[in-house]
Amino acid sequence: MPNYYSITTDEQITMEYELAGIGSRAMAFLIDSIIILLIEIILFILLVILVHGGFKTGTLDTYLGSIILLMIFAFPLSYFVLWEGMRGGRTLGKNIMHLRVIDHKGHHISFFSALLRNILLLLDFLPIGFLCGFIAVMITKSEQRIGDLLAGTIVIIEGSKKTHQVARERLFADTMQ
Repeated sequence: MPNYYSITTDEQITMEYELAGIGSRAMAFLIDSIIILLIEIILFILLVILVHGGFKTGTLDTYLGSIILLMIFAFPLSYFVLWEGMRGGRTLGKNIMHLRVIDHKGHHISFFSALLRNILLLLDFLPIGFLCGFIAVMITKSEQRIGDLLAGTIVIIEGSKKTHQVARERLFADTMQ
């Protein structure tokens, strides 16, 4: 049964977003993880080619090798932060699964929110296999993991927004009485 998140604007318009469940979120994460793994393999192959080509101290190979090594370690976090922070809360996996991360007011998330929620992905992973994140999603009303709670974000199903003009409904109800 779908769970909804409601937001009432200053203009008394209520918007309801269908929250993404654990299954669709896990599938989006799996897709993103496969993409990250493929890119990491390519980077690792480039590093091996440079190493077997023989690093020469102070040469371009040393600098390229260092940059590639840094990219191998930084890429997984930067993938999520850059895609979510610059593409309206959507990674490639979320886009395929029609999911999006929004802030608690229904707006696109900021770069800082994307950074915070994804740094805290490490907490969600504890103690093993995203157990803390799974428990957080299951017990919070808005199905938020730890990173979402602290960053003030929620994951919704794209295109599920329903709007209701509360003022118009009240006016219509008053005229019917």
